[in-house]
Amino acid sequence: MDRLTNREQEILEIIKKNPMISQDQLASKLGITRSAAAVHISNLIKKKSIKGRGYVVSHDDGMIIIGRVFCSITKEANKSLEIVPDGWGYFLATKLGAKIRNVSLISAVGADYCGEIICHKLIQNNVDISYVSVSKDMSTATQLKYMGDEEISNKIEYHHHGAQKKLDEEAIMALEHVLRNGRMFIVDGSMENGLIRQILKISRKYSILVKIVEPIQIDEYWTKLLDARLHQIIISKNKMSTVGQSWESIYNSNQSLWNLCSWIVLCSSEGTMIVEKGVKTVINLLPNQGVDRSFVAGFIYGMYNDYSARQSARIGLGNHPILKDFSAGN
Repeated sequence: MDRLTNREQEILEIIKKNPMISQDQLASKLGITRSAAAVHISNLIKKKSIKGRGYVVSHDDGMIIIGRVFCSITKEANKSLEIVPDGWGYFLATKLGAKIRNVSLISAVGADYCGEIICHKLIQNNVDISYVSVSKDMSTATQLKYMGDEEISNKIEYHHHGAQKKLDEEAIMALEHVLRNGRMFIVDGSMENGLIRQILKISRKYSILVKIVEPIQIDEYWTKLLDARLHQIIISKNKMSTVGQSWESIYNSNQSLWNLCSWIVLCSSEGTMIVEKGVKTVINLLPNQGVDRSFVAGFIYGMYNDYSARQSARIGLGNHPILKDFSAGN
C-alpha cells in the first residue's frame, strides 16, 4: 500500500471536511498553484485514497472500527477531577490510527465538552471521524467514579450510556454503503447483539474480515452467522472457563466452538491460546510480559498487515522486531 506524503495527507483531511472543494479553492487554501493541486489529487486517486470526481473518500483497504467511546470521569479524595476518553472503540481507533492509514470509527457522542475531547483526540491520531454521529439531544456516554478516602473506603461507580444508545442495528444498516468498501471490521463485543449480527451479515455479503473483541457473551443467534474464513473472536480466558482451568481443559471443554471461526483466548498472566481450524497453539509469556488492551491492538495490527496469528501475537507482546511500542501502556 502506497503511503501518503505529508502534503497528500493534508489535502485528504481538507477533502474529508469539504468533499466538493474545487482545485482552485484547494490551491488557494494551501498557497500552491492549481496545477500542483491537480497533481496531488491525481496521486490520491492513484493511491485509492479518494474516488474520482466529487472526491469521495475511499475506504477500500481500510479498517473500520465499530465500538463504544465514553469519558471516564474520576474523583479521588483530595485530588482534582480527572476526565479521560476511553472505551474499546476509542482505544483501538487511537492506537491503530497512529500506525495504519485509513482507519475510521463508527460510534456516537453528544454535542458537549466530553464529545469534543474524544473527537479531538481521535483526529490527533489520524482517525476518520466522519461516521462518529454527534447527538444534540443525548450526551456523551460517561463512566463516573468516586473514590473515597482509605478510612471510609467507599467507592461509587455509575455508567451513563447516553449517545451510545444511537449506535444500534438500524444505524449499521444505514451505513452499509460505507461498510461494504472496508477491508477489515473491528467490532467492540460489548455492543448490542443485533448490531453484531448486522455486521456479520454485511461481512458475509461482501467477504470482509471481522474481529470481535471481548464479546460479553457468545450469543447463539450471531454464532450461526460466523464464517471460519472471515471471522475471529478475541476473548478473555475467564469468559470461557472457571478459575484455574488449564489451556488444555478449556480447549477440551469448548470443542463445539473452535470450528465456527478462529479464536484468540487471552490471559493477562499466562499468555494466549490461538485456535485456528480447530488446532490450538499456546503462546506463553516471557518474564515482565503481560496481555492487556495494547496486546489486542498490536495483534490486530499484525493481522491487518497479513502476518500470521502467531507473529501478530509477538507484535502484541512487543517482542517482534517490526513494532515494539504496542506493548507500552494499556
